[in-house]
Amino acid sequence: MRETNMKINFIKVSKLIWSIQPIYIIITIIVILISSLYPTISLLVMQTILNSLQSSNIRITELLVYVGIYISLDLSQTVLIACIGYYTEKYKAVIDLHVKSEILKKASHLTLKDYENTETYNIIQRAQNESDNKVTAYFNLVVSCFGVIVNVISFLILLFTFKGWLILFVIVIPIVKFYIQKEINMKQYKILVSRTGEERKTWYYSYLMTNGNYTKEMCLYKLYGLFLNRFQCNKEKFIKQDMKILRESTKKITVLSVIEQILDGCVFGYIVYNGILGNILIGDVVTYTKVIIQTKSKIQAELSSFAELEKQSLYLDQLFLLLDKEILNYESGIKVQSIDNIKVVDLKYRYKTQDKYVLNKINLELEKGKCYAILGKNGSGKTTLVKILMGFYDDYEGEIFINGINLRLINKENYRDKIGALFQDYGKYEATIRENIAYGNLKSLNDDAIIHTIAEKFNLQSFILQQKAGIDTQLGYWFDDGINISEGQWQKIALSRAFIKDADMYILDEPNAALDAISEYYLAQLYKQVLKDKLGIIIAHRFSNFIHETDKIIIMENGQIIETGKHSELFNKDGVYKRLYELQ
Repeated sequence: MRETNMKINFIKVSKLIWSIQPIYIIITIIVILISSLYPTISLLVMQTILNSLQSSNIRITELLVYVGIYISLDLSQTVLIACIGYYTEKYKAVIDLHVKSEILKKASHLTLKDYENTETYNIIQRAQNESDNKVTAYFNLVVSCFGVIVNVISFLILLFTFKGWLILFVIVIPIVKFYIQKEINMKQYKILVSRTGEERKTWYYSYLMTNGNYTKEMCLYKLYGLFLNRFQCNKEKFIKQDMKILRESTKKITVLSVIEQILDGCVFGYIVYNGILGNILIGDVVTYTKVIIQTKSKIQAELSSFAELEKQSLYLDQLFLLLDKEILNYESGIKVQSIDNIKVVDLKYRYKTQDKYVLNKINLELEKGKCYAILGKNGSGKTTLVKILMGFYDDYEGEIFINGINLRLINKENYRDKIGALFQDYGKYEATIRENIAYGNLKSLNDDAIIHTIAEKFNLQSFILQQKAGIDTQLGYWFDDGINISEGQWQKIALSRAFIKDADMYILDEPNAALDAISEYYLAQLYKQVLKDKLGIIIAHRFSNFIHETDKIIIMENGQIIETGKHSELFNKDGVYKRLYELQ
């Protein structure tokens, strides 16, 4: 089973490298096969030279030719290794970049639902851990194994011409060592997989202690000690796990190495004894001794490489687990020209980890040119509803129609091109003001006029003009010359990012959460302008200046719509809306 998986991974790796740099495969195979023959040829030439010296009929010219061949072999091998080393490193860098890019591409195509699953983060981390030259290293290891096999066979043939039974002494101990190493590698792999979650937590503790966003609370609540202790405890636990395996392997390998040294001494003594008796010449003594030493070394290296192949194959499983993951094709489906109306019919939804429905029998109609407010307490299902309306979840029950077309049949990439949104957990990009705003519409990235216009709309222009670098001011402290800004300014930038996109539908989740009363009033007036002729959805759990002026207010509770209507209608109804309103 394991060998089959190794073959599968080798085929996958070879195809991947061939698609990026086929020349790398050709060069590697040629070089390794040539290099595998160098040791045997060198030994044979050295054997001839030494035996010639012992011979009574020494031919100086012939001897000098063999010496020249021996030196030429060494020089050519040195030059070959140096030249190939440069090119392989060059190609490895290109292949490594491609693999890392593929991981990021795959991550970018994962769904929001994928990122709401802890295992997704484990898979991504394992894949990234195995992306650093592991693909080329695995390929090189497999090809090297074939090279070593060629080399070992040539050595064994030489040894067989002397005493065939010596082969047993050469191969037994390395084979035993191989199985021990194989067992240890499996234990290491299982530990690695089992502690991936804890490894991520350990990284997170380090991140909290070294990230400026948490400094105030870390100091105020004296959290540094807590997180440092957790970091150290996890690391110490990892060290104990690793040392336990290391102790076990050291004991077993040491015992075998002692036995191996005793056997080597016996074999060497036997060869020398035959030299003393005159059964073989000095060149033969040197050659057979080197053959045994190098054959043992090569066999041990080969078996260790095979054990390493198994280990690397296990790790590559994690890489291909991500790269082979099927992704939804968002580029297929019906393309809509605009979002004119949305009809929701008997919508129900629940997360896989929960039995209870977070949305239950939602029926709703939304039209372009109107603005809707969705109100409700935390956990009432508001945010889940808009995630579904934006096409982030497809595993819902019921139907949603966009311009009369089932949402499941619509091209999601094309559909989301027509949506602008302010999320409750909006991004605070460690980038310039220009980039933070233009990320909402990449076509405007180099258009200063558009960026200044949208910044002015959201009352950011005076702040920008105060900065020496203007819209190219770096935000955040992660990179050089960065500045920190208030939460309210971050939210205005996020709003600018949403509205720089010329969309048909705008969804604003808690758009007043970080704003003061003056800014909130100003934005309420602005929303009337920018949402005119658009389909607007505003989500809130508290009332604000713009809620009661929307065309329709939708009250949600426990995943259901319990009231709908205009402000005046709902207020006079003396229901949930009025009670919530009076509590403000």
